Amino acid sequence: MRNNNGTVCMMGKYHNILYVAVSTLLEGIYACEKTFERILIGAIFGNKAPHYIAGWKCDFDTQEENLRALIYFIDKANDAGLELPFCNDDKLLIFLRFGAKVYNASEDSNVFEHLLNRLLEFNHVYPYNLVSCLQLLLRVVPTIKLGIQDDITEEEYKIHRERFLEKYSNLVEDGLVPLSRYGFNSPELKHLCRCTIRERLWENYQLPNGIKSLAVPESLWRYLDILED
Repeated sequence: MRNNNGTVCMMGKYHNILYVAVSTLLEGIYACEKTFERILIGAIFGNKAPHYIAGWKCDFDTQEENLRALIYFIDKANDAGLELPFCNDDKLLIFLRFGAKVYNASEDSNVFEHLLNRLLEFNHVYPYNLVSCLQLLLRVVPTIKLGIQDDITEEEYKIHRERFLEKYSNLVEDGLVPLSRYGFNSPELKHLCRCTIRERLWENYQLPNGIKSLAVPESLWRYLDILED
């Protein structure tokens, strides 16, 4: 088909018709079930988990196959301008690379609070997967927010910082939480730039593929794609 049409596939340049079909499928799934559990659960917990968690058989034969399908659907959702709602650190990395949001204004607590409290339980001997998840999350936010409103005064913010340091002193002393991530010091300019660039790309449904189209050195691609610090 491509050779008969000037090297452009007659199904649409870059197969845009496929993006439309996939986006229609995703919209149909959500309209029917009000969730994307069928795509997410097996990828995160294994292909046997859906039976025990939700009572239905997984649509994929293996967790790896489900994970590849998840990446495919997230990629096509970005191309179609859709937003999919948000553990193991490798799965978390996939979600964050494609723009999953860490903070939800409608929730009283957030993933940072749950994760930091969980780490405190281990008394200086921390599981690798939890530390890795924390490191990944710190790459996508300018600072940690724990119950802080945008319109608080400087004095209130100071009290929040003191309470944070008192509660999580072990994690700070062990180097898990840099002071620059909770307002004690200014965050690194390079990190703030990464967060801002990723936010602009997210607004235009260009994460992570849009990174390589930016006018920046290739040496920064992996940094912007939160694959390294």
